[in-house]
Amino acid sequence: MNRPSNIRVFISYAWKDDQPFVERLYNDLQRLGYDPWMDKKNMPGRGRSLPREVEEQLQIRDRVIAVMGPAAITSEACRAERAFAFSLGKVVTAILRRGDYKMLPPELSQYFAPDFRESRPHEAALDELLRVLQDPPVIPRRLFDVPAPPPHLQHGPDQARALRRSITAHHCSPAIDMVLSVGLQ
Repeated sequence: MNRPSNIRVFISYAWKDDQPFVERLYNDLQRLGYDPWMDKKNMPGRGRSLPREVEEQLQIRDRVIAVMGPAAITSEACRAERAFAFSLGKVVTAILRRGDYKMLPPELSQYFAPDFRESRPHEAALDELLRVLQDPPVIPRRLFDVPAPPPHLQHGPDQARALRRSITAHHCSPAIDMVLSVGLQ
């Protein structure tokens, strides 16, 4: 596997899920040539506000790793980090540390998430994550020649969820690295 060219990675996590694991992941990434950032290791605590420094780091990082467990799912701070990263068009890679795939939030459940649960060897999961991080990021852009929605159009999250369920392959395992695209008008 090629060595990373100093890929800057932001690690989003909730300490309650597994503090020693997050520190191990940080150290592994650093040892392997990545430039990881996590608040407990890299925030100098110069009196700046946590959200401002986190936002600055999210803006300059190439990738975001969201360590997912029950605490990260319910944490307002973790949700805000992921939402801000998505708003910037960042690639967010979820890794499952605690719980099961069904608990992943909708914005992450449709993508491949390496399994880092304790039942799996750490090195195998790390190798899988490194392969994901080596893929060049696909940055979403505005669609070309697509008209703006009419002003009377209202977003229907329940209808969107039902439509998503009806056109996605639920019989596939979340461990399958597959992306399907469907265009609708």
